[in-house]
Amino acid sequence: MSSLLWQLVDRTAETEFIFALFHLLLTGVGSLILLRWIARGSQQLNPPARWLLTIAFLFFALEFATTATYYGMVFFFDRHWNWQLFTWLSRVLTCSAMVFSAAGTVTSERQDWSRRVTLFSVGGCFAIAGLLLLDFSGWPGRLIRGVSFHTVEAESANALTILAVGTALVLLIVWGRRWREPALLTLFFLLCSGLVQPLRLFLDSAWSNLWWHVQEHLLSLGLVTFVWTLGEYSENLFDRVFVRLNLSFILLGSLMLLSTVGLERFQYVRLAEERSMSLGEYLRGYLAFYEGRGEDLDTVLQRPEVLRRIVVGFSEVPDFQRVDILLGGARTVFRYSPDGTVTEQVGAARQENTDRNRFTEDAPLRTTFRMLQIPVFPDHEDRGRIEFYGGMQYLNRRIGSYIVVVYLLFTVMVVMSIIMVGVIVRNADLHSLAGWLAPPVSMHSEESQHATQARTDYLHSDRGTVETRRMESSSAVTSLQKSIPPR
Repeated sequence: MSSLLWQLVDRTAETEFIFALFHLLLTGVGSLILLRWIARGSQQLNPPARWLLTIAFLFFALEFATTATYYGMVFFFDRHWNWQLFTWLSRVLTCSAMVFSAAGTVTSERQDWSRRVTLFSVGGCFAIAGLLLLDFSGWPGRLIRGVSFHTVEAESANALTILAVGTALVLLIVWGRRWREPALLTLFFLLCSGLVQPLRLFLDSAWSNLWWHVQEHLLSLGLVTFVWTLGEYSENLFDRVFVRLNLSFILLGSLMLLSTVGLERFQYVRLAEERSMSLGEYLRGYLAFYEGRGEDLDTVLQRPEVLRRIVVGFSEVPDFQRVDILLGGARTVFRYSPDGTVTEQVGAARQENTDRNRFTEDAPLRTTFRMLQIPVFPDHEDRGRIEFYGGMQYLNRRIGSYIVVVYLLFTVMVVMSIIMVGVIVRNADLHSLAGWLAPPVSMHSEESQHATQARTDYLHSDRGTVETRRMESSSAVTSLQKSIPPR
């Protein structure tokens, strides 16, 4: 897990916060465009489609704001709220937003379907919320073939959402929409994002985190195409410039934040591993030597020099919290408390939240990471191993400073760019309006000049030459008739 790739695709509080913030900004841009359309009575979309898409974007914005707030509190202030309530609210808002998005795209094509589509979407949202409410009953603790009931009802709600989005996608294809159109691409990315989620249940923690990143990127692509579509459909020049400019800055800022966080975490984990390697090699040497002499794990760890070395090792690396030693079926854990005390637990139950459970998502987000894992006997790794675990408080504080600085810089750049572009667009509109409101005299003079020029061009053309010769012949005949005296 210490490689750069796994650090970049790891699922931690800061990555959850960055993705939620990125998605919140995207949905904020889309919501502003839709609300401007409603306020101005724009005719880009029919009224039912406008309202359904606005509700979908507002649900998305609420979900991402809740997620950003939750993980922001965990990341910056190390405060955890009610995990069960947060997951229920997040899933209900996400599924409802995707259902209303599908309903809005269908209604934009067939306004006469608006009533039944709205009824189906509202009913589906209530069904999803009721299904997820079972999480607060006494059933979530049960297991169904090794899978928790909480995961079963969550995936059932996800299946209803996939059904709604997939139905909308099929209807648009039947009605003649092409794959390259933004509406179909949006539904396609949302559908793929929902299909990826169940696959994570059958993978180990590392690959599950990778698939979670794939799911988040697919959702990001769906939101980007959604917002881009709204900007392109707008007849207002400022709306189109506003959408393109914000999408550029949001994408660039998010990629920079994710890269900075991954690289900083990778460097910190490597540094923690190097600093703790000496203690690990010391303990491995002692354990291998005394185990060869027939002593058990408890007897070896009671030696004063071993205990002194473990206590000193806790002060060498920031947030070094736990030493986990397994040897010959026995297990001993040393824990370092925030008040500076070291406690020893012999035969302690193996409880750690460094990785998510394979078949359930009930466990809260991890707060520790594994610094080091080495076998006591390299040739027989199953006979014993030594593991060091550290907290993420120091790492979060270090990464948090980078996130704040980068986000503030990009926010200032976006605000300044919007102001400058807004002034340019406004001046362009004023110049266009001044051209239309010019005095009538100048318009008449312009028209006369254009008429004179058109007459000159006409006379110099072939057809004008023929007409001129015909007029000259007619005048010649008339003058000849006048010259002949009458009889």
